Amino acid sequence: MKTKTTKAKMRPQGMLLTGLLLAVALGAAGCKLGEGVRVVVQEGLDLSRYDASEALEWSIPYDGQLIVLQSPVGRVAIRGKAGEPGYGYVAVRPTLDVRAVKKVRGLKLEELRVTVEQDAQEVRIVVEGPPEMGRRLELEGTSIRWRDRVGWVEFELVVPPGATLSIEQDVGDVAIERLKGGRLSAATDVGELRVVDSELEALTLRSDAGRVVVRDTTAGTLSVNTAVGGISLETSAFREARLTSDTGGIAVRGAQGGRLTLSTDIGGIALEDVHVERLSATTDMGSITLALSQLPRAPLKPFSATLSADVGGITVRLPRTAALSLSVEARTEFGRISVRGAEGPDVSVQKDVGWPGERVTLRLGEGLSRLKLRTSMGSIEIVLQRPNVSAAHAHNAKGG
Repeated sequence: MKTKTTKAKMRPQGMLLTGLLLAVALGAAGCKLGEGVRVVVQEGLDLSRYDASEALEWSIPYDGQLIVLQSPVGRVAIRGKAGEPGYGYVAVRPTLDVRAVKKVRGLKLEELRVTVEQDAQEVRIVVEGPPEMGRRLELEGTSIRWRDRVGWVEFELVVPPGATLSIEQDVGDVAIERLKGGRLSAATDVGELRVVDSELEALTLRSDAGRVVVRDTTAGTLSVNTAVGGISLETSAFREARLTSDTGGIAVRGAQGGRLTLSTDIGGIALEDVHVERLSATTDMGSITLALSQLPRAPLKPFSATLSADVGGITVRLPRTAALSLSVEARTEFGRISVRGAEGPDVSVQKDVGWPGERVTLRLGEGLSRLKLRTSMGSIEIVLQRPNVSAAHAHNAKGG
């Protein structure tokens, strides 16, 4: 009898404690609590299965308004109308073409609404659903179960040149291509952001949990931020760019422009053939690599760059060509500095060997450009490489 009495008394306490601990843990992870102990979980949604779907289409006259899209769950694909076949041959009034495919599982189609409103300032596209929509972990009494009441919308937007857009997606990927002119701001809580083959006045991208990719794009100003997720910038040009991540690596390849600022709390930074006037790259925990291989025959314009890591090594690979005139200052607080390929009259190296840190100054050519390397805990490696003569001869033999 005592055992039964003890179990009867302890069971509700244990269930309450377990429920509270689970609620606190999921709440700390950013989940919402409903009536009783109900937790809305957005992660792990399967968007390949649905009970019913409905396609909607609009062709909206466009007079330069701000285009706003707000969607909780789904996918967004946007492309510029300037890249459409035959566009520009006939003078017609610009339109914004919208296709939305609603998909539901555990919901009725009419419970998921897509509204389009237009005035002189905005074209607003909004998705709304019931407040309990989502994948729910229900704790009722002694039972625990998952229940799907899910609805999402897959958007396709075709926008005219010069359009300004503001995209907000809670969960899902956003893909953008061939935009010409205008300004773009896109944000997602969970999902990948991708912008390719576009020309914009300003580009702002944010993802709380997801990767951001910008490729073959030019922008006056570029701002990219992730809380958790990597950033990739490829073969793009800008006047000023800032890429920041709380937890995620940053990779930049074939970029050129004015000022480039890179920062990550936890993650590495990889730079390849980046030609900018001013460069700043910092990481609290991670390595930094800089490699310059493709240089023009004419001398580069002078530039300044600073690479800094609190905990992590730095590796720099530079070509020994007349196109590069550079002075390097490298310093470690705890770590070694090595220099390779510095033999010859066109390079001067001074090294201050100490413990636990070291300091090296290097001058290549006239030293017009400046490169500063700093790490608190980690090594620095500087490699000077001569051009591959045999590869150049083979390229010329083929008529390149």
